[in-house]
Amino acid sequence: MVRRTGVDPAVAAVVEQQADPYREQLPAARIVRTVNAYADLRGEGVGGPLGALEQLRLGTGRDHQPQVVEALGRVLARAV
Repeated sequence: MVRRTGVDPAVAAVVEQQADPYREQLPAARIVRTVNAYADLRGEGVGGPLGALEQLRLGTGRDHQPQVVEALGRVLARAV
């Protein structure tokens, strides 16, 4: 579906891979997947930014690449 919108093929590949296991995704797709999950968790009210990050950490190795989650943690720490 995303390819029908006319976006760049590289962008379409990132979007299309969101349902794949993270180990099979392009690095950019891993980042997008983790940031999307973070935004979803924040919206669910799991204890603010730190609660959302902790939920992501619990899913590392299974749902999210650990290095991506830790990079997100460093970015969030700088924003405080």
